[in-house]
Amino acid sequence: MSQKAPEVAGASSQAGPWASGVRAVAGIAGDGSERASATRSSPATRGTLARVSPAELRDWCLSMPGAVEDFPFAPDVSVFKVAGKVFALAPLARDPLTVSVKCDPVMAESLRASYDAIAPGYHLNKRHWLTVTLDRDVGDDMVRDLVEDSFDLVKPARRRAPRDATTG
Repeated sequence: MSQKAPEVAGASSQAGPWASGVRAVAGIAGDGSERASATRSSPATRGTLARVSPAELRDWCLSMPGAVEDFPFAPDVSVFKVAGKVFALAPLARDPLTVSVKCDPVMAESLRASYDAIAPGYHLNKRHWLTVTLDRDVGDDMVRDLVEDSFDLVKPARRRAPRDATTG
């Protein structure tokens, strides 16, 4: 049973800045050109991370094509789904803010070894899920990339049009 979304300070009803569907990878703009900005998750800048707000995290999740927010567990835990499959969970009103995302098992192991803020998924399959604490050593670019990668792992595959027998 779905429940009403809690108010998130600063949340907007519009999709976030990533609604265009173009994935911006650290250092590369949507047009393929390099960006002239420092990656906030680099070791040199880890002490000066900008903190992702609950509203930004919610906007990032809802900007994914077909994404919906649901509250099947508790009124304060946002569950973001596409085609009925979960790609992110976040208790948006809690401090510190955390988000759990699905991840490739090999990548998940490497990320957990590299970042203090990344732990095995809380109450989730520890091999396939990560829980990221957002006020520690992971920059907002990486958080956004992890959310997008999680979405990509669970989104429905595009169907190919059936081949016409006469065209080969």
